[in-house]
Amino acid sequence: MRGELLPSFNCLKMESNKIKKEDKKKMIRLTCQRSSCKYEWNYKGKSKFYATCPRCRSTVNIEKQKITKSSLSKES
Repeated sequence: MRGELLPSFNCLKMESNKIKKEDKKKMIRLTCQRSSCKYEWNYKGKSKFYATCPRCRSTVNIEKQKITKSSLSKES
C-alpha cells in the first residue's frame, strides 16, 4: 500500500526534466536602460511586466523590451 502512494524515481526524474524545459522557454534577454549601467542578463523570473537589474537594482520594463527586440528582428 505504501508503494502506491509514493511516485517512482523515474516519474520524479521526468517531472524535473519537464520543469527544466519550461524554465528555458520563459527565459528572456534583458538590457538595463539606465545610461550608466547597460547590463545584459537572462531573466528567468515570474513577472510579466517588470524586472530588477541585478547590477544597479533599477526597474526594467519587460514588455517594452519584447516589443523593441521583435521590431529590430523584423527590420533585419
